[in-house]
Amino acid sequence: ASSPPDLARVREATVLLDASAQLLPPPLAPRLTDLRRALDADDASHVRRAARALVGLGPGLTPSGDDILCGALLASRAWGGPLAPLSEAVADASLRTPLLSAALLRHAVRGECVPQAHAFLRAVSGDGALEPALRELLAVGHHSGGDLARGVLAVGLGRAGATPGDRADYPLK
Repeated sequence: ASSPPDLARVREATVLLDASAQLLPPPLAPRLTDLRRALDADDASHVRRAARALVGLGPGLTPSGDDILCGALLASRAWGGPLAPLSEAVADASLRTPLLSAALLRHAVRGECVPQAHAFLRAVSGDGALEPALRELLAVGHHSGGDLARGVLAVGLGRAGATPGDRADYPLK
């Protein structure tokens, strides 16, 4: 992304995502909440711990927790988020998640992603139409696109200048 996230677009994307994406399975929702709280607190050890708890969690060849982390890693690289603690949390992913998912996490650490995720990051930053970018990202995999978007928006809320009260209004379910 060429510029930081726009708070109005982050809010709009969050509402669209909550209306369009599949719900997170029950074990994932509290883990995503933990990650969002850690990101809000901007505490590296809390971010690392919350991120580690997501590795390998959830259904799919690329588990939902890994997809969320890919989104958070990409957004952190693009917008200056907590890249180091997130990267440390996934460093041993090949021991805890399917190899394909571990490879995608390694790519996300380097800022490499599918074109749909790149377009969504740019749209959240104000470069391009938001709704079509989200729709195209949601078409990636069975649940992966929605989970990538959740990770991007978890970082985006803080980087766009939302206050903790603002962030509480956006559950990213």
